[in-house]
Amino acid sequence: MSNTMARRNQYHEQDLELELSSPGLTSSDSQQDIEEPSLGDEVEAHFKKITLREEDIDIRHEIRIAVEKAVNAAWSGATVNFYGSFSYGMSGRHSPLDLVIEGCNDMDNTFTRIISLLSAIIVPKRIMQNPTEAIIRATARDSQIPVNLLFLQSISGSDAELSSKKVKEWIRRYPCLPSVVCSIRSLLINEDIHFLTTYQLVLMFVSMCVHYEGYVNDAGLMVVDFLDYFGQIFNFSDAITPASSQPLLDADCHTPVVIIDPITGINISSNLTQLEKVRICSAFRRGLNNLNDWVCRNTISSGPLQALMGGSYPEF
Repeated sequence: MSNTMARRNQYHEQDLELELSSPGLTSSDSQQDIEEPSLGDEVEAHFKKITLREEDIDIRHEIRIAVEKAVNAAWSGATVNFYGSFSYGMSGRHSPLDLVIEGCNDMDNTFTRIISLLSAIIVPKRIMQNPTEAIIRATARDSQIPVNLLFLQSISGSDAELSSKKVKEWIRRYPCLPSVVCSIRSLLINEDIHFLTTYQLVLMFVSMCVHYEGYVNDAGLMVVDFLDYFGQIFNFSDAITPASSQPLLDADCHTPVVIIDPITGINISSNLTQLEKVRICSAFRRGLNNLNDWVCRNTISSGPLQALMGGSYPEF
């Protein structure tokens, strides 16, 4: 733990903790009483800006209701529920809407009909089907919102629903999780990295909180910790799928080398290619370097989050 604490202190004891997380402080070199930006405040403001407005939320509820009516015409008693980023309040305006449909009996003989019934609501882009489940990737006709429909024969307890419930539990435990994850995702979009989902970033955040130095309810500090942990400490290259759900440890630095989805048991880090791992680490290190440069320049011409992002705030 001493090595981990030293790494954290590298970013939080050299005035970073004050510069990035305490609103109302002013530069010692400034001749004017100008409030310096807070990374924590900017992360929270960015989250509020990119997440859905009330009218956006209403549109997605209308899509769910319309899909449910079409589904019930084919499967009486089938349920349609949200899962994914929208279900736990971390969806952007351009994010796909994920719906899970349970209770889809006799899928082989009924699926053609359900596609016809849904044609007034969505435009299918890709359809994948097997005897027990199916996925339709589509676009909503009126709003052009991307929609993913997951059809299951089971009637309850799908991995999709369980994952959403688990994320909601984590958000209650770690209140700044949504704002931190959304800022990290925006950073990755700036780096043209789109292969990590919101759910995978949530798993990474929780893994860090469990195995690093713990959670602090400050979005600015947690963003810095995330970039440090997964940019410089976490061992992506040695990630393997364990026989059990217990994280394996690196013998030298005592940090976990796997990130396990507690619902599916899948190790998300082992599903990344070596090039993807390198790109992730490089992106996080660049974010830290940008932030350090901003602190060293001691300027208020741009805020710390803009500096970290490399100049822009992409939506998703």
